[in-house]
Amino acid sequence: LGDIFLLFESYNPIYFIAGLACFLLTHLFYIIFFLGIKSAAPSYLKKQPTLVILTVIFCSGLLVFLFPYLGQLKIPVLVYGTVICCMMLGSLHIYLKVNKPANNYFIIGAMLFLLSDSLLALNKFYTPIMLGNILIILTYCAAQYFIVIAFIKTTKIK
Repeated sequence: LGDIFLLFESYNPIYFIAGLACFLLTHLFYIIFFLGIKSAAPSYLKKQPTLVILTVIFCSGLLVFLFPYLGQLKIPVLVYGTVICCMMLGSLHIYLKVNKPANNYFIIGAMLFLLSDSLLALNKFYTPIMLGNILIILTYCAAQYFIVIAFIKTTKIK
């Protein structure tokens, strides 16, 4: 639904908010899924706390950079940015809790989602990116692919 709403954002800005809300809900479901994975293995973030710092620096740096350009969308974009940062951290959290290659696929998918949404935000709020829409959709589709493949490998769906 998020993609469908974004197709109509040129007609009315409410469609961008609706698309953002759909993607936000998806990321919340990903976070719930990640936190629901139980294992005796420690959180990868405890073993590599630098990853928390790097993720937060990237996400907050992008939000601070974009803040002057967000207009009336400051609050929704800040909320969305915080949630996608948490989704990225969730994928890192479970790295040692799921088997290979699923753990790598979750992280690749989350990183591609973060890249896709970063490109989308820069393209929409800062300046158009050459081939931006193509890069956004390619990174978005790849993100979904890796997350779904990781989910299948984790839940042993055949």
